[in-house]
Amino acid sequence: MRWLLLLGSSRATDTLLREALQQLGEDGTARLLTPIQRFPADDGSDLAFYNALAEWTPLDDRLDAQARIRHIEAALGRDRSRDDEVAIDIDLLARFSHGQWRAHAHALDKHEFARALVRGLLQQAGVDIAYRTPPPTTDADQAGSDVQ
Repeated sequence: MRWLLLLGSSRATDTLLREALQQLGEDGTARLLTPIQRFPADDGSDLAFYNALAEWTPLDDRLDAQARIRHIEAALGRDRSRDDEVAIDIDLLARFSHGQWRAHAHALDKHEFARALVRGLLQQAGVDIAYRTPPPTTDADQAGSDVQ
């Protein structure tokens, strides 16, 4: 099973993104779909994040992807009690099934696809997402979005 991931870190360098990708690769194959880029946070905080899209294909389809991601985040210093720093964040955005990327339920619940950052990275990577329900958007977003 192939997974589409959003990687992020508010640290001063992109080192933890690269380490996370390496650790994901230990369980199969992992590769960046976009360059690692620095963006301001879109949550109103003063943080800035290194972000990238990645594709991950675990060797074992029975692997609990979410549990493995949480383990990697913890090993790389993720502390969910802190809001002043995000050492590493790995989000499951979609899985590849029946010839297309299908939005992951948790990503839909978090409105990940409504974020300009995510839409821009998807466009940059040339990735289209199949949604069970359309992502929430604003009228202004409708004009520039070609993510389906």
